[in-house]
Amino acid sequence: MQHLLPCCALLASQNNLLDTVDEDCACFIAEQYMFLSNVNGHIGLGPIKDSNSRPTENQSLDLSPLSYRAYYRGRCSGCAYELFEMIPPIAAFAEKPAMSSPRHLDPDIIAEFHSLEQQVLLWVVPAPWDGTGPPNGPDADEIAAAIFQQMGLLITLRCALNGPGVPSPPIQDQISCCLSEARRVLKTISPSSYAWGTLLWSLFHIGSCITVPKEQKDYIATFMAMENKLPVCTSMVSVLSKLWDAIGHDGGFYDPYGIKRFLAREGIKPSL
Repeated sequence: MQHLLPCCALLASQNNLLDTVDEDCACFIAEQYMFLSNVNGHIGLGPIKDSNSRPTENQSLDLSPLSYRAYYRGRCSGCAYELFEMIPPIAAFAEKPAMSSPRHLDPDIIAEFHSLEQQVLLWVVPAPWDGTGPPNGPDADEIAAAIFQQMGLLITLRCALNGPGVPSPPIQDQISCCLSEARRVLKTISPSSYAWGTLLWSLFHIGSCITVPKEQKDYIATFMAMENKLPVCTSMVSVLSKLWDAIGHDGGFYDPYGIKRFLAREGIKPSL
C-alpha cells in the first residue's frame, strides 16, 4: 500500500507527467496505481472504506492519455488489466441494496449481475505494447493466470449476487463449477513463472469458497510449488489457512464477505 501514495501524487499531476518522464515510465506508474489500488482497496466484499491512498475530488486521474492498457512484459497485472479494472464495479455491486428478498431474485440486481458477468466473460488477451516488429505478447502462463483471475471475478460476482450468507443452491452449484475450473487452470501455470505474482487477490477470494479439506490442501500445495515465493505469499497462505479454520467453526466466514468479516475480527490488514 505504501506504493500507492507516490503513484497517486505523480498521476495527479499527469497533465505534465508525460513532459517529465518518458511514456514507458508514465504507463508503468499508471499501471502500478491501477493494480495496487484495485487489489488492496477491495479485499473481500463488504462496506467500502475511503483510503488516503486514493485520489481526492480535486485530483483528476483520467488515464486515457496513457497507453498502459496495451500489454507489456513485467507489469503488475500481467495481461489481465481489464479484469483487474472490474474489481471496483463488482465490489460496488455487492453493496447495492436489493429492493426485494432474496437478493438474487431482485430484477434490478439480476440485470446488473448479467451486465457485469458479460464484461468479465468477454475479456480477450490484449494486444502487445508495441505494434511494430515481431509479436511480443503474453506467454501461456500469463494467459492462464489471467483466466484464473477471470474465474476469481466470476466467483466473487456470484457471491455478490447472493449477498452475505450461505449461497442459494443454484448459485452454489455455479460457484462449484467455477472453483473446479480455477483449480484446474492453476495447475497449468509453471512453478517458475512470474505470473504467480499477479494472483494473490484471486487466490484469496477463490480460496475463501473452498470448504473441502482435501481440496484446500491441494490448493495450497499447488500455490506453494511456485519457485519465486515472496513473504507476502507465505503470509497469505497463513491467513487463508486461518480463514478456513474459522469457516469450519462458523459458516458466516465463508466467501469474500467472510474474508472482510474475518480480517476485521483478527485485526489483519493485508497488503497484496
